[in-house]
Amino acid sequence: MSQTFSHKKSLSIIHSPIMAWAILFISLILTIAAYSIASNQVDARARERFIFRSEEITSAIKERLQIYEQTLRGGVAFVNSSDPVTREGWKQYVESIEIDQYWPGIQGLGFAIPVQPEDKASHIESIKKQGFPDYSIKPPGNRDEYSSIIFLEPFDWRNQRAFGYDMWSNEMRRAAMKRARDHGKAATSGLITLVQETDDDVQIGFLTYLPVYKNKNLPATLEQRRTEFIGWVYAAFRAGNLMQGILGLDDKGVDFQIYDGEKQTDEALLFTSNKSIPLESSANTYQFSRQISLQGRTWTLHFSTPLDYKNPEKDQPLFVLLIGVMVDLLLFYVLFALHSVNKKAEHLALEITEDYRQAKEREQEANQAKTRFLSNIAHELRTPLNSIIGFTNIIIRKSKDLLPDDQKSALKTVKKNGEHLLDIINELLDLSAIEAGKVNLNLQPVKINQLIQQQDVAWRFSASEKQLEFEMHLSEENIELVSDRKKILQIIDNLMSNATKYTETGKILIRTELSFREEMHPETNGTPPSGNNAVAIRISDTGVGISQQEQSKLFNEFMRTSTAEKSAIQGTGLGLYITAELTHLLGGHIECDSKQGQGSTFSIYLPL
Repeated sequence: MSQTFSHKKSLSIIHSPIMAWAILFISLILTIAAYSIASNQVDARARERFIFRSEEITSAIKERLQIYEQTLRGGVAFVNSSDPVTREGWKQYVESIEIDQYWPGIQGLGFAIPVQPEDKASHIESIKKQGFPDYSIKPPGNRDEYSSIIFLEPFDWRNQRAFGYDMWSNEMRRAAMKRARDHGKAATSGLITLVQETDDDVQIGFLTYLPVYKNKNLPATLEQRRTEFIGWVYAAFRAGNLMQGILGLDDKGVDFQIYDGEKQTDEALLFTSNKSIPLESSANTYQFSRQISLQGRTWTLHFSTPLDYKNPEKDQPLFVLLIGVMVDLLLFYVLFALHSVNKKAEHLALEITEDYRQAKEREQEANQAKTRFLSNIAHELRTPLNSIIGFTNIIIRKSKDLLPDDQKSALKTVKKNGEHLLDIINELLDLSAIEAGKVNLNLQPVKINQLIQQQDVAWRFSASEKQLEFEMHLSEENIELVSDRKKILQIIDNLMSNATKYTETGKILIRTELSFREEMHPETNGTPPSGNNAVAIRISDTGVGISQQEQSKLFNEFMRTSTAEKSAIQGTGLGLYITAELTHLLGGHIECDSKQGQGSTFSIYLPL
C-alpha cells in the first residue's frame, strides 16, 4: 500500500503544473543556448567560405601572372633565335601564341630597344625606310637616353599609338626597365596609364619587362649586363581586362581591390571588382587582406563581403530558435494536458469501480482515445524532437572543453531522455501504422550478411557499454533475398536492443543460415522442395530468459515480462509486437526459444 501511495505521489509531482513550468524554463534556456551556438557556427562557416574564396582568387592571380611571364620568356627565346629579328617574324610569333584567345588582359606584346642620343637620327631614318614615313620617338625633346618600341603586336589602331614611344622617358616605366636590365629578371612596373588608352573605358595598366642580351645568356656582372644589353621584350596589361580573363564574371559574393604596394590608398588602386562599394572597411562585412610579390613588385589584395551575402545558412539559427520555442511550448502544453488527463482518469476510475463491465468498456474507449491522442502528439513531436536531439549532439560535440563536467552530464542526460522519448514516439507511430494497415514496403534485393556487417560497429559498441561480448557467425553462402531493407534492419535492431537490455553478463550472438520453412510454401503440403526457401537470422543472449508461461503471449501488444517489471527496465511492451507484425508483413515468421535464467534465442525466418 505504501509503495502504491509513493508511486501515485511521484506521478502527481511529475504531472503537476509546477513541473510543467520548470521544464518550460529549462527548455527555453537550452533553446537559447542552441540558438547562440548555431549562430556562431553559421558565422564561422561563412567566414571560412569567404577566406577560402579569397585564397582562390589570390592563387588564380598569382599563378596566371607567373604563367604570363613564360610568354615573355618565349619572346626572349624568339629574339635570341632570330638573326636578325624582323618585324614580320615578330608578328608571326605573336600571332602563333594567340594572345587574344589564350592570354586575355595582354594589350600587346612588344620589343623595345635603347637608343643613344648620337644614334637617334639614324635610328629614326632606318625605321622610316621600313615603310613608316611618319615615325618618330615620342614624346619629342632632347634627353640623355632614349628607348623606342619598334615591334608591337597585334599592330592594331590602339597599339599603333604606342609605336615609337620612349618608355625610358617615364619614371615609373624606367624604374622597372632598369631593374630588368641590371638584374636579368622579369620586372613589373607600378601603376601607369598605357599610351594605348583613349577617352573611353580608361583602365589602369602596368608593364612587365624581360631583358635580352647579346650573348643570349645572363651576363655574370652588372657592368657586363649593361654593356651587352640589347633590349626589352615586354607585355602591356590593362588591369580590368586581365582580371576578367583570370576570374571571369562569375559572382562568388566576394568583392576585392588590388593595390600597388603595401598601402591601401586611392592613389595605389590598380583594380576594384565592384566600383559601387566604398573602399573603406565596414562593420557589416568580412575583411581579409593578402600581399603577393610578383616580378619584384608587391601587390596588396583586400577582400570584403557582406556578412549575410548569399549565405544559405543565415536563417538556420532563427529556425532553431523558432522551432525550439514551439517545441518548448508544445511540451509545456503536453504536460498540462497530461495533468488534466490524469485528473480525469482518476475521476473516471472512481466512477466505474461499481461495474466491472462498464469499467472495461470505458477503459477500451479511454485506450482508443489515448492511442489517437498519442499518435497525433507523436507525429507533432517527432520532427522537433529530432532537432532537439540533433542540436544537443552538436552542443556536446562542439563544447568538449568549454563546459564543466556537471553541465556535460546534464546535456548527456537530456540527450538520453530525448532518445528514449523518441523511441517511444517511434514505437507509437509504428503501432498506429500497423493497426491502420498503412505500412508500405520497398522491395529490393538485400544481401543479408552485408546488411548485418554494416551494423557491426554499432551493435558491438552497445554490447561493450555493458561489458558484454559480441559475436557474429554469418553463413558462408552469399544470401540474397527480395525484401524491405529498412524493415529487416528495424526487426534485427529491436531484437539486438532487447538482447542487450536484458543481459547483464555473458555475450550476444547473431547468426545467419539458409533454412527451410514449410509455412513459407504451403503449396508443398509438407513436402520439402529441392532447396532452401528462407534465411534464418538468430539472435541469442545469456540474459534473464523468459518463462514458458510468458512465451505464449510474448508477441502480444503491450506485453512486458515479470522480470522487466521487477527490474524496472524501461520499455513500453510494444517492441516484440511490432517486430512480429513487421516480420509477418515481410512474409516471414518469428520464434522464441528461452529458459528462464539461461538466456533466449529469437529466430526470424524470411522468404528468399
